[in-house]
Amino acid sequence: MFPVYSLFESNELLVLWQDWAFSIVKQLFVEKEVTDYSVNHMFEDMYYMPGFFTFLFGDGLYTCANGSYYGHTDVGFMRLLLYGGIFDLCLIYSIVIYLARIILRISKSSVFRHFIFLATLLFFILEMKGESYQRAFMLLYPLYLIQNLTNNTDTKNENKTQNIYYYSCV
Repeated sequence: MFPVYSLFESNELLVLWQDWAFSIVKQLFVEKEVTDYSVNHMFEDMYYMPGFFTFLFGDGLYTCANGSYYGHTDVGFMRLLLYGGIFDLCLIYSIVIYLARIILRISKSSVFRHFIFLATLLFFILEMKGESYQRAFMLLYPLYLIQNLTNNTDTKNENKTQNIYYYSCV
């Protein structure tokens, strides 16, 4: 049994979050129909095409004066689109994808590469429901640093081993 499952069993708030975050995936791919109010509301009211100027450049607003979501949407990519336009959205997403690709390229472990792939996929799933790009950075950047440290340590150890072999043969 995975430790994550035991967390969900012991914490009711995590179960509620899991149900909220993955209801779209469950309904679209498991149940093959959308029945949840939250998912219906998201598709009917929170996904829409903004005006041309807003689409290109954004409105520079993230929240309304009363603190509610600007554009009445909490969908991650819609909030970025409304704030900074399509170029801002592409920039943010390309940074996440670029960071994930670097980690995949430098990683020597297939398990670690699968983890990074699934974490990136999870990012896009969560962006359909709410904003998660900040969390993607908070997850991927430390993993990038760890992977670099591991690679540098492995390289230094290989060089020491090669030097020992070289000097023992001389």
